[in-house]
Amino acid sequence: MYTILQSNDTRYWIFKSLYIYTWLKGEDISASLSIFYREVYLCKHINELQGSPRGSVKEEVGHVKDSLSLALSSSGDCFFQTTMTCRVPACAAVDILPFTPIPSYDGFSAKLEDEHTCLLTQIINIGNKLLVIDNENKRLKRFRIRSRSCVDHLLLNDPCGASLLPLSSHVIVTEPEIRTLSFVNLEETMTLSSRRKTEKKYLPVCCIDEEHLVAGCCELGESSVDILNYMGVVLITVNSCQNEAVLFRTPASLTFLPGDQCILVSDSGICRVVGLTVTGKPKFIFNPKCTPSGICADKDKNVFLCCYDKKYIQCLKYENNQLHRTCSDFIMKCPLSVTTVKNYLYVTEEMPSDKVSILQTTSEDWDDGEDQPVKVSNIHVTVFKDEEVVDS
Repeated sequence: MYTILQSNDTRYWIFKSLYIYTWLKGEDISASLSIFYREVYLCKHINELQGSPRGSVKEEVGHVKDSLSLALSSSGDCFFQTTMTCRVPACAAVDILPFTPIPSYDGFSAKLEDEHTCLLTQIINIGNKLLVIDNENKRLKRFRIRSRSCVDHLLLNDPCGASLLPLSSHVIVTEPEIRTLSFVNLEETMTLSSRRKTEKKYLPVCCIDEEHLVAGCCELGESSVDILNYMGVVLITVNSCQNEAVLFRTPASLTFLPGDQCILVSDSGICRVVGLTVTGKPKFIFNPKCTPSGICADKDKNVFLCCYDKKYIQCLKYENNQLHRTCSDFIMKCPLSVTTVKNYLYVTEEMPSDKVSILQTTSEDWDDGEDQPVKVSNIHVTVFKDEEVVDS
């Protein structure tokens, strides 16, 4: 079934037939799609559609009808039907994005030849490349987006979170076990430029501007979201408790909306997304009704949130100092981290641990074009002798 669904021609005829059948019966197409996807997902061994995908419409409609009948008679929850339904707040004037809710997505493996398992805790886009943090193998891995081939990789002590520095060819990487912020140069082959020691163990990190970054500390009893400079000095601390109320407990991921100067904190401890100003003041609290993990946003203020326990990615919109649900969710297995590149999402999952899934958010194709020149800032670069880099 999965082999069949990988064919664009097959998917086209299946969906066309399903639409015709549903329209003739006067039923809701989204509900029928939900049931059909659930049936395909749970019954991988079904092979009714192994015939020619370009057979008669009557025959194809019969196959779809049988599949729908089987799904309707099967037991189980209505998870797929729920997540496939488009939810739009009546008060939110937002654009509905044409997402494609297909439970089987394209992707590639980020596992190298000498590796057995991976734990891909972070993925970010760097121009026409992807940077993947593999905490299991202690590596930063860089992949070309088009060819999906690994360009190079760098061994660190305990890489966890990462963020691209503005106006720079560097990324900052958190290494919580050694309480360190590491700066990695991406020009040509990845190299370690410098390190900054910190007082806390930081996991997620996100750059705000050329002078400031925000990082999340998840230490037991000492969780916080801190705004630091690039020397690792804490400038502002947002404690987990505000006015005798718990604001967050386990900041799992961070992203920043520069136009609104808003920091979004995905907290897996008490299952919420918290909006903060760049001065550390709370702006809003959003309840995603799940255990959130990775979060990212694009230039149009579309926010994508990984819901680890519910097994999907929520599609949100930041508007009027609040987050709103906008459209159908992407069904995933166990999404951990997500990044957006043009009209695509790239998602890491825990199972299978080495897979990077690729989700298309619009029907438009994307041409990455030529490599753009990178403006380099020296605000964080320190030149070490070889022995000093080893000692650090």
